[in-house]
Amino acid sequence: MKEGEEDTLRIINLVSKLSSTMRKEISRELKRVGLKSVDFAVLKTLSKGGVTPNKLADRFGLTKPAITYTVDRLEAHGLVRRERNTSDRRRVVVTLTKKGRRVLARAEHLYLRSLQNRLGALNQQELVTLEHTLEKLINLFLTDKEHPRVNRAYS
Repeated sequence: MKEGEEDTLRIINLVSKLSSTMRKEISRELKRVGLKSVDFAVLKTLSKGGVTPNKLADRFGLTKPAITYTVDRLEAHGLVRRERNTSDRRRVVVTLTKKGRRVLARAEHLYLRSLQNRLGALNQQELVTLEHTLEKLINLFLTDKEHPRVNRAYS
């Protein structure tokens, strides 16, 4: 192995392990309120306003049948509703219900509390250093076409 390759592999493995561990932690917390990660992402998106199923599918890189299944499931639980566009009855917009807003708020509280408990082991300087390092790493991997640069205002 060439000089530096071991360090690179170790860092990549650590980032991958952290990502996987955080996903599992978030999934556990979301499960407590009956949500999957994709459900949470859809609810969070809808909290900013109604969106068509096609835009949801595009945003999350899902097929149309997959987003239809997700919206059907969320609708069956009373968390979202489909509304016909008043100017074009062929178009449907998915919106969040009051119950959906309550469940989303509860889910956010649970997983944020869980993650804050974990990050609470770091002092303020460690948190700032971690944030800047992660922003820098993300920016190194992103191209301008893929996503705008991450900065403090983005968080």
